[in-house]
Amino acid sequence: MRNQLKMGYVEYEEIERGRLEELEEAEEELEELEDRVTLVKNTLFFIFVFAMGVAVGLHL
Repeated sequence: MRNQLKMGYVEYEEIERGRLEELEEAEEELEELEDRVTLVKNTLFFIFVFAMGVAVGLHL
Protein backbone atom coordinates (compact mmCIF):
# COMPACT_ATOMS: atom_id res chain seq x y z
CA MET A 1 0.00 0.00 0.00
CA ARG A 2 2.73 2.44 0.97
CA ASN A 3 4.64 1.57 -2.19
CA GLN A 4 1.59 2.36 -4.33
CA LEU A 5 1.20 5.74 -2.62
CA LYS A 6 4.86 6.46 -3.20
CA MET A 7 4.57 5.55 -6.89
CA GLY A 8 1.43 7.66 -7.21
CA TYR A 9 3.20 10.61 -5.66
CA VAL A 10 6.19 10.18 -7.98
CA GLU A 11 3.85 10.14 -10.99
CA TYR A 12 2.03 13.20 -9.65
CA GLU A 13 5.35 15.01 -9.19
CA GLU A 14 6.40 14.21 -12.77
CA ILE A 15 3.08 15.44 -14.15
CA GLU A 16 3.30 18.67 -12.16
CA ARG A 17 6.92 19.19 -13.22
CA GLY A 18 5.84 18.76 -16.85
CA ARG A 19 3.01 21.26 -16.39
CA LEU A 20 5.39 23.74 -14.81
CA GLU A 21 7.81 23.42 -17.74
CA GLU A 22 4.94 23.94 -20.21
CA LEU A 23 3.80 26.98 -18.26
CA GLU A 24 7.30 28.47 -18.28
CA GLU A 25 7.59 27.91 -22.04
CA ALA A 26 4.19 29.52 -22.61
CA GLU A 27 5.24 32.47 -20.46
CA GLU A 28 8.39 32.96 -22.55
CA GLU A 29 6.33 32.83 -25.76
CA LEU A 30 3.90 35.38 -24.31
CA GLU A 31 6.76 37.74 -23.47
CA GLU A 32 8.07 37.41 -27.04
CA LEU A 33 4.60 38.20 -28.41
CA GLU A 34 4.32 41.21 -26.12
CA ASP A 35 7.66 42.47 -27.45
CA ARG A 36 6.42 42.04 -31.03
CA VAL A 37 3.17 43.86 -30.26
CA THR A 38 5.12 46.75 -28.76
CA LEU A 39 7.36 46.90 -31.82
CA VAL A 40 4.37 46.89 -34.19
CA LYS A 41 2.58 49.59 -32.18
CA ASN A 42 5.67 51.79 -32.18
CA THR A 43 6.18 51.26 -35.91
CA LEU A 44 2.58 52.12 -36.72
CA PHE A 45 2.76 55.21 -34.53
CA PHE A 46 5.94 56.33 -36.32
CA ILE A 47 4.30 55.80 -39.72
CA PHE A 48 1.23 57.76 -38.60
CA VAL A 49 3.32 60.66 -37.28
CA PHE A 50 5.43 60.67 -40.44
CA ALA A 51 2.32 60.66 -42.66
CA MET A 52 0.77 63.49 -40.65
CA GLY A 53 4.00 65.46 -40.99
CA VAL A 54 3.97 64.94 -44.75
CA ALA A 55 0.29 65.94 -44.93
CA VAL A 56 0.89 69.10 -42.93
CA GLY A 57 4.01 69.86 -44.97
CA LEU A 58 2.10 69.51 -48.23
CA HIS A 59 -0.74 71.65 -46.90
CA LEU A 60 1.61 74.53 -46.11
